[in-house]
Parts: sequence; C-alpha cells; structure tokens
Amino acid sequence: MYAAATALKLANVELLALDEIHHLIHSDGATKTAWSVSENLKVLADSGVCPIALLGIDKAKRLISATNNPQLAGRCDVPLMLDPLDPSIPEDLKLFAGYVLALGRKYCEFGIFPRPQELTREDFLACYYDVSKGVIGAVSRLTEAAAECAIRRGSDTIDREDLSLATRRWAMPLDITDHDPWRLGARDLKIIRQGGGA
Repeated sequence: MYAAATALKLANVELLALDEIHHLIHSDGATKTAWSVSENLKVLADSGVCPIALLGIDKAKRLISATNNPQLAGRCDVPLMLDPLDPSIPEDLKLFAGYVLALGRKYCEFGIFPRPQELTREDFLACYYDVSKGVIGAVSRLTEAAAECAIRRGSDTIDREDLSLATRRWAMPLDITDHDPWRLGARDLKIIRQGGGA
C-alpha cells in the first residue's frame, strides 16, 4: 500500500476511481466477499493522497454499509446514487432528450454519417425510453446497433426499421426489454408527451 500511495502521489493523481466495485461481492453462489480489498482501501484512504471514488451497481452498497463495514462507511462521503432517468421528472426528461439529441450529432462529428442523425423525431424519445427505461448506456448501445444496421443497408440515416432491428437483435435477446416500440408503439409515450419532450 505504501508503494501504491507513493505512486499516486508522484503521479499527482487527483481522484482514484475504482469501477465495478460490486465484483468484490461474490454473487455466483459463493458466500465470501473480498473484505481484504476494502481493508486496503481504508489504508489507502487514510494515506490522504487523493480521494477514492467507488463505482458500482446498487449491491455495491453492501461494501460500504455501516452494518457490514463500519470503518469504511465512516470514511465515506455522501453516496451519489445515479438512478435511471425518469421522464415524468422535467429535469430528467430534459437530460434524456438532450442526450439523445447530442448522440445523433456525434455520429456526424465522428464521420460515421455525413449529417447529424435526427433521433428525437416523431415518437423516437418515447421509444428510446421504452427500451432503455432511462438507462443512458442502453440508449448508446441501441443506437450503435442501429447505426450498424443502417450502414449494412447502405444508408446514411438511422431510421425506425434500424432501431426496430437493433431492439430485436440486441435489446430483446439480452432481456433489456421484451417489447419493440418501434413496431408496436411506445408504452410510455404519454409520459414523454406530458413532459413536453416530443
């Protein structure tokens, strides 16, 4: 730990982010949790070299719970929970719509398509929400799969059929959704419309 703390100090690290921290919790039927890692994190935190951000899904809270690990919990700041965006909350709807709009522009900026993609047209926001349930990563992966479909058919535009095909080939087999809103209609369209996003 001394060597790690020294290396972080020499590199002028301002923040150490440890992603996927929930993998320290065995969820494959094993009963052990890698508490020795959390012990080392306490030592590193005590060194004061830099703040440490622990990132993971909801079950990662078990690692920093005062019930399970009161010493590590005592070293933590207020946890920041990033829940999926909720289109019934105006600020979340604005973030969701802004992200989808910006994503469409990036496909042009990075030279994938000759012009920005209009991913907020028609009922697209409601369909995106129906598939993703407000998880931004799912929006990105769905759009990437749809872009691949568009490119394979020789188009420079991601259209409804590309997004439908991506939903059926990517999102449905992975149990991200059980519904293709691009073909069957968005189940949450009224929420998007009431929020003013479409």
